[in-house]
Amino acid sequence: MFFNFVFLVAVFFKNFSIVDIFWSLGILTVFTSRRILLPQLNTDCSNALFILTLLWSLRLASYLFIRSFNKPEDYRYA
Repeated sequence: MFFNFVFLVAVFFKNFSIVDIFWSLGILTVFTSRRILLPQLNTDCSNALFILTLLWSLRLASYLFIRSFNKPEDYRYA
């Protein structure tokens, strides 16, 4: 459902480069869903991995957003 929304936003703006921004957030969404649905699997190691994934996902999404903000669609998508 998340990526269906991202697709519709990309179609609306006619810029599919924004999909890259949301892929890293998608990984975070999957990891967060697992933590909510299966709390019995949350161990110290799992918590550390979640924090690292959170930091990586937010860093990558913000980098891609800054790099592509107010720029035309990446030529690889055209």
